[in-house]
Formats: sequence, structure tokens, C-alpha cells
Amino acid sequence: MILAGNSDDDRKFTLQGIDANGKPFQMSFDGAADDKPHPTPGGGSLAYLKSGGWEVRDKNGSVVETGTSAISNDGKTLTNTALHKTPGGDVNTTLIYDKVN
Repeated sequence: MILAGNSDDDRKFTLQGIDANGKPFQMSFDGAADDKPHPTPGGGSLAYLKSGGWEVRDKNGSVVETGTSAISNDGKTLTNTALHKTPGGDVNTTLIYDKVN
């Protein structure tokens, strides 16, 4: 994942991975935290919220993930904390990314 932004309201990233069916995908976003849904692979959507978090919806419009991001004061660490809604129950995750020079 590559993340960037010019201000607290800007979001820019490129994500590459393998989907649940084993097929590669790429998803990019470059825009503002505007509360608007933006399409994702698989027919869902991602919205960066003016409140500072994000919301992911599946292709049926149900919220399947909510989360927040924080960048450390020195700008070298990004921490994403999320709640994932799954058929087996809610799952909390925390992902920590270190900046690589």
C-alpha cells in the first residue's frame, strides 16, 4: 500500500492484492474526505468521512468495515484501526505501517 496526502482532508493510496477468489486486484483513491462513496473492486464502496474515519460498504450497501487512521508526530508510522463486520461476528484489527525510505 502506498499512502500520501497534502493535508488532513486529502487521501491518496494505491493498494494491490489478491481477492477472495484468488484474482489480483488494484484499487486507487485520490481525493478528499468528503463522506461520498467511491467504487471498490467487487462492487462495494469506500467513503472517507469528514469526521476522520472511513466506511466500507459491500455491493448490497451494508456497512462491512469502519475505521480510523493516525499518523505519528514524526510522520514515520501510520496506524489503521478498524472494525470488520463478518458472518462470524465483529473483528477488530490494528495495522501499523512504518515509512520506508
